[in-house]
Order: sequence, then C-alpha cells, then structure tokens
Amino acid sequence: MRFFILMASCALWPGLASAQSWCSAANLNPTEATICSDDILRQLDVEMATLAHDIGPVIRNDQRAWLRDDRNACGTSLLCIEQSYVDRIAYLRAYEPVSEAPAYTLTGQPRPWCRSSGLNAAERTICTNDTLSDLDAALEAVYGAARADPSDQSQIDWLADRNSCGSDAECLSASYLRRIIWLGGRIRGH
Repeated sequence: MRFFILMASCALWPGLASAQSWCSAANLNPTEATICSDDILRQLDVEMATLAHDIGPVIRNDQRAWLRDDRNACGTSLLCIEQSYVDRIAYLRAYEPVSEAPAYTLTGQPRPWCRSSGLNAAERTICTNDTLSDLDAALEAVYGAARADPSDQSQIDWLADRNSCGSDAECLSASYLRRIIWLGGRIRGH
C-alpha cells in the first residue's frame, strides 16, 4: 500500500520528492529524522506545509501545537506519523472559507471547522457569535480532557440536541454549558 501511495504521490508532485530544506538541520528530533528518511512522509509533509501556508497565520499556533502534541509524539513510528499527517491534511482541507460572516472568537481566532461548507443553522450561529465560539473552544478542551472518542454516543446525542437549537443563541449557550458541566463531572469521576 505504501508503495502505491509513493508512486501516486510522485506522479502528482513531480520534483517534490526531494528532502525538505529543514531535513539538513543538525538538531532533528527522532520524528523529523524519520520523516526525512521516508519518501511518503516527506510527500505528506510537503502537502501539509502547502495547505498550512495557504491558510496563513490564522493556523500558525494550531500548527505548532499539532507538531508538538500529535506528530512528534509518534517518535519513529512510520504508521503513526503517516496517520498524523493524513488526519492533519484532512483537517486543513476542511478549512475552506465560508460565505457567511467571519468566524472569530474573542481572541480573534476562528474555530477551524467553521471554514467548512455545508454548516447547519446551529453551526453558522456558533461561527458568527463570539461567545458561542468561545464556548465551543472550551467544550473542545474539556471533551479532549475527558478522553474523547469519535464513537462516543453521548457526544453524538449532544450534537443532535445542540443542532436542534437552530439559530437560537440562548438555547445553544445553555446546551454548551450543560455539556461542559457534564464532561467536567466525568473528568472528576462523578
């Protein structure tokens, strides 16, 4: 499978198979050294870097956190690094501009998922309301601390409940607060 990916990527990105300029640095961490020694990982790094560059400074802090907390946590595991890149590339590709008002929180940073197309009424309201965007960021932090699982039925049920609020900001705010409190109890073991 990796051979097929390498052949396809070389056809799609001629000339990009050469090592990135940072690969010649003397102080590479184990993950960076692994990336520089693997053609597929170098290709994925080029694609990810191009997407991140196209998005610009809005993603810079998030990108640093991903490098530190996700990619570099893989150590020298090829499969872990590859999956980290695939997930990051999918995340960055979802960062499309929307025709609605910009999705900024009080800190001036957009919620990443607000850039995707096809948002429902609740999501559009969250993306255009500073307080709701901040509540979404807080929920993300608490949910991650509660050991998030993509198949978590309680989260799926909560999203359906949240979306039933439509564009009612008060309903959305109450829904976020209830979920954050519930997850906080889960963290504390209650």
